[in-house]
Amino acid sequence: MTIIIYLLCILFLPTSAAFTYPKCYARVNRPKDGIKFRPSARSTRFPTTLQSQIAASLNADDSDKESQQSASTSTTTSSASATPFVGLPSYKRIITFVATTFLIWVSEPLLSLVDSAAVGRFAGSATGAGTRSSVIQLAALGPATMLCDSSLYLTMFIAMATTNKLATAFAKHDLKEQIQTLSHVLGVSLVVGTIVLLLINFQGERLLASILGPAGATISVESAKGVMKTVNLTPEVLRAALGYARIRSAVAPLAVMGITSQAALLCAQDTRTPALAVLIASVVNIVGDYIFVAKMRWGVRGAALATSMASMMANGLLVRKVWSMMAGWKDACREKIKEES
Repeated sequence: MTIIIYLLCILFLPTSAAFTYPKCYARVNRPKDGIKFRPSARSTRFPTTLQSQIAASLNADDSDKESQQSASTSTTTSSASATPFVGLPSYKRIITFVATTFLIWVSEPLLSLVDSAAVGRFAGSATGAGTRSSVIQLAALGPATMLCDSSLYLTMFIAMATTNKLATAFAKHDLKEQIQTLSHVLGVSLVVGTIVLLLINFQGERLLASILGPAGATISVESAKGVMKTVNLTPEVLRAALGYARIRSAVAPLAVMGITSQAALLCAQDTRTPALAVLIASVVNIVGDYIFVAKMRWGVRGAALATSMASMMANGLLVRKVWSMMAGWKDACREKIKEES
């Protein structure tokens, strides 16, 4: 609902100062002073307050510089040496970015839903116990996916810090700060992901028991005489859930690094790579569930293996992209140092 309201505001509030058309200023080169801005004919009919303020301030600054510098500056600068004006994003760019980001962030819960659908459909004959086995494995997916997904959500503070620090470095065009920020957050992500791995492996059973609650996992079964009796399935559910959680946690360090890499790529306005990673993860997870759950009958462990493989491939792609991006920054930083020396 929030996304829908946000998009409606973009579409039906075109005069809002927050969403101004980016090409509302025409660019005119001027002698040795870079660029002079004036409102274009496209936006002079209904200018916003922000447009008027920016145009007035920029033209006023240009007028002051013209009065201070004499007419001796008669040589014009080329457009390549001039500093470009970074306009506000267009509607199409905003909608594309929001839609892509929304799909990226909902990908992890969708992988868990695919696991639930595959286990519920095919796990009944995994051990030959029929309905009882299906109930146990499907019941185990609830606390197991909650533990795995919540553990990753708790690491989102690293992605938020990455976006904040990296955006500041981008605004200052500081390559050194960009490299330091990205290398530090990737190291922190690796450490935090390792902590999540150890926590689930050594304290997973206790955490899963607390998620199940004091009642545990019980079902009511009708006996042959028509009498209803309660059956406690807590040990079997805990065993299956712990197996799923441990397999998923094996890729936790890479998953946390992938979340951080995804935030860095979005900060660099690269939505194509995260979207490709989501597509790869979805395809691998569906194929893996079909092979390990439907064909090989491995139940929740097969679903966990398929999701882990999907996470490993998607997050590996993100980390590799960020690593190559950081390598490019290092090369540019070295060239800058050589030029200054």
